[in-house]
Amino acid sequence: MRMAPIDARSLMVSALGADYDRLWIASATGGRMMATQLSKEEIALIKEKLETLRVEHRDLDDVIARLVEDHYQDELQIRRLKRRKLMLKDQIALLERQLVPDIPA
Repeated sequence: MRMAPIDARSLMVSALGADYDRLWIASATGGRMMATQLSKEEIALIKEKLETLRVEHRDLDDVIARLVEDHYQDELQIRRLKRRKLMLKDQIALLERQLVPDIPA
């Protein structure tokens, strides 16, 4: 099955969920992400979301490790969990990049 490519904005929407309506972080222009100035509230919101995603990523890592040890587990379930873990890693990386200020060249 071939999956459609995900652009940065849709990844940001899925990473922030309902909070995205209140938080406009970046717009895709020419394939680059241009960050805007973030308020303290927006930074706190991103950090809170990052912590939540990191906990879920860590929990998935533990679950996957346990399932791999059990030879009677469904391989499809393990692959789905690994895919979810990779998606969380991408969301974490995207949000972390939003916290790094742009340095003019």
